[in-house]
Amino acid sequence: MTSSKQISAWIASNKKEIIKLGKKIKKFEGDLKKAVAKEKAAPKKKAAPKKKAAAKKPVKKAKK
Repeated sequence: MTSSKQISAWIASNKKEIIKLGKKIKKFEGDLKKAVAKEKAAPKKKAAPKKKAAAKKPVKKAKK
């Protein structure tokens, strides 16, 4: 059986880990918001116009 001091020490150490994870989560949420805003702000690329096929020159017939 564990003592009350052991349990309180375990809780205290876990609280510290939870605080660290909470800070990381907030940082990642901020990064996500920035990335989403950047994607929305990026200009949309227009489709390039199709190139017209060059007119083919008629093949000259050989003289007989």
